[in-house]
Amino acid sequence: MSPAAAARQVTFAKEWSTDLPAVFNQLRAGRISEWAAQVVAQETRDVPRYVRRSIAADLAPDLPGMSIRQVQAAARQLSYAADPAAVLGRARTARSDRRVGIRPAPDTMAVLSAVLPAEQGVATWANLDRHARALRATGDPRSIAQLMADTLVERVTGQSTASAIPVEIGLTISADSLLGHDRAPADLRGYGPVPTDVALDLAGQAAAPTGTPAADNTADADDTDDAAVAVWVRRIVTDPIDDTVVHVDTKRRRFDGALARLIKHRDQVCRDPFCTAPVRHLDHVRPYRDGGPTSAANGAGLCERGNYVKDMPGWSRRVISTSGGTGNAHRQVIEVTTPTGHRYTSTPPPALGPGSNRLEQDRRRAIRRQDFLRRERLIASLPSAGP
Repeated sequence: MSPAAAARQVTFAKEWSTDLPAVFNQLRAGRISEWAAQVVAQETRDVPRYVRRSIAADLAPDLPGMSIRQVQAAARQLSYAADPAAVLGRARTARSDRRVGIRPAPDTMAVLSAVLPAEQGVATWANLDRHARALRATGDPRSIAQLMADTLVERVTGQSTASAIPVEIGLTISADSLLGHDRAPADLRGYGPVPTDVALDLAGQAAAPTGTPAADNTADADDTDDAAVAVWVRRIVTDPIDDTVVHVDTKRRRFDGALARLIKHRDQVCRDPFCTAPVRHLDHVRPYRDGGPTSAANGAGLCERGNYVKDMPGWSRRVISTSGGTGNAHRQVIEVTTPTGHRYTSTPPPALGPGSNRLEQDRRRAIRRQDFLRRERLIASLPSAGP
């Protein structure tokens, strides 16, 4: 699992075993779900340990018959009754943790979420709802939900319509698709696989910024032309054998920018094992201070946590040889050694997402079939055991 998920699990395990033994006993007996036990831990986290143990003892017998929402409400109420000052302090602290997040949803959609102070969240929702109903009353054919979503996009981006957003699309395509031999799904960076037609529609829907002429939907403009371009499609070409990024269109960037772009499109997410956080830092695998070159073969995309942790005592990483050699940047394999001595390898993900590398999958299936037939022939050649 990812480092963040592992840290959460360890934290809950410590809390259950030391501060919430009554809840832990219910969990071990299978009478409540892990989710319910986590909710109790979260809602009682800011009260003293002896208070947590008391709340757990009072609440544990009733937990098996409660829904998650009921568990949350009961734990919160008991925490407030036991220590109002601690709960109030937690509420004030929580306001500093306001944030916005995004995650993929099925069918080329995305979920944009915001964790806000209660009054701000309610005010935002009420304003969007009121505006949507006013537009609906004037005859707008869109549904209330569609109007609220479009209004949110327009107000956040400042565009006149929700679809008129200047965008750069990282459109990753296979060599066969580039040549028109097939219509394999494209990959939209930051989201995942999308049908090729949908990716092309995204480029076609974008409009030129106000006061500028309609722009040609290509990647031929220089940096100085960015302000006048409504949408850019960057072609990212993949290796037909191992389905990793081998070339990024460089017409809009200097060579320096192309190197960083290649690493970002090749790695897609943090190269730490099991981590899927967005790439925030680009850094050397072999440190620059140790003579590591600034090259694609020695570069890696990392999240902030991964980049800070890699220089802590006991951690090391190196580029190891592969069939393509360490100088072959798009086949780069990194070996990560942890302070416990465990070793993990990190390879760039398939450019078009998991399961997209059909040639490699066919090759592996052929090897498995050959191994199976070889074993069958070996078994058939053995003398019979007799009666």
